[in-house]
Amino acid sequence: MHISELLRSGELQRGTAIRFIRVIKQIQKQGLLFPRISADEDGEAIALWKAGRMSLEVSVPPEGNAYVRMTDAEGREQFMNFVSWLPIKELTRFLAQLTRRVEQVNPAWRTVFKS
Repeated sequence: MHISELLRSGELQRGTAIRFIRVIKQIQKQGLLFPRISADEDGEAIALWKAGRMSLEVSVPPEGNAYVRMTDAEGREQFMNFVSWLPIKELTRFLAQLTRRVEQVNPAWRTVFKS
């Protein structure tokens, strides 16, 4: 889902969306896998990148600390915590590994997003 759809539907408040976009811009580099974006019942914005059992989840609440969870290819938690600051280098590195995993299975995954 697109962030603007979550705003229109009232699932996200404008302030949360702005915080979320700032966070995602720090992590999401060109050429990396795109996240699935959603909102939960508490109004948190959630980005989920997933390839098999390997995943990265970043949840940004309206106020307070963000939640980060990373699982490896076997589904084992590598990191799970509420954070007041995001470990940007580690998240970007993990997302690059996740993208390589997707490319091994489906080298043409980007064509799905071309218009």
